Amino acid sequence: MKVAPWVNRYTGGRGWCHRGGTVDRHSNEATAIVLIVAEPGKESEVYEALRGIPEVKEQMLLFGEYDLYAKIVCEDFGLLGSVVINSIRSIEGVDSTKTLTAAPML
Repeated sequence: MKVAPWVNRYTGGRGWCHRGGTVDRHSNEATAIVLIVAEPGKESEVYEALRGIPEVKEQMLLFGEYDLYAKIVCEDFGLLGSVVINSIRSIEGVDSTKTLTAAPML
């Protein structure tokens, strides 16, 4: 598959990049962005709780409709669902979530 020249420069000619490296297009790895609405005044507590979840690779406070986002990377979509439901939604102070799953460009 032909890719843009800048992609090859960035990835050292491998064509696909993910978290600074390459991604196997046939991998079962699952990545998602979780948009989080926190209860008023609980944003900092939710942020700190996200830091304790190993699958959360990045989190940030936001202004607007959502209060935080978390980027999660899991070995498969089954684990991703479990992390969202059992780990993120169970954090005290989380009011609601919206999960956006990612897919590699094929």
